[in-house]
Amino acid sequence: MILRDHLTKPVCTALTLLAVLAPTALTAALPPCAQDREIRTATDVVQIKVTRVDVPPEVGQEGATVMCPVRGEVVRSFRGGFTVGDEIDFTVLCYTRMVGGAYITSPDALLDARVIEAHLIEGQPVWNGPSVQILAEATDEIAWKPFCKE
Repeated sequence: MILRDHLTKPVCTALTLLAVLAPTALTAALPPCAQDREIRTATDVVQIKVTRVDVPPEVGQEGATVMCPVRGEVVRSFRGGFTVGDEIDFTVLCYTRMVGGAYITSPDALLDARVIEAHLIEGQPVWNGPSVQILAEATDEIAWKPFCKE
């Protein structure tokens, strides 16, 4: 007896969809409340004046996952060990279009950014996505607002 003889058409369709969509789902953005939980774990929350952004040549290539190095000077420190005036370097996931629903920062937006708020652990964004936010100017309080209540 062959297994395929016992599978109905809806079951075969469901299995096919699962095989096709599972990789996309695994790379998709976290649900908003899960993003909030991740961002709240940040040991450092800073706003930086952007002094340099490097956009690697791989940006825009099909299937490329690209990290754009960002450098700046801390202009506000809300949590952690950074102080105003410190130089800081970190990387941001950047690509020219959305991929599988994942939150990705536009390299053009990074190049134009004057101030970035970053929620960091060990000097890197907690989670590439809303933990790095481009701002028009530095603010007196944390600009990121959680989607969900704690």
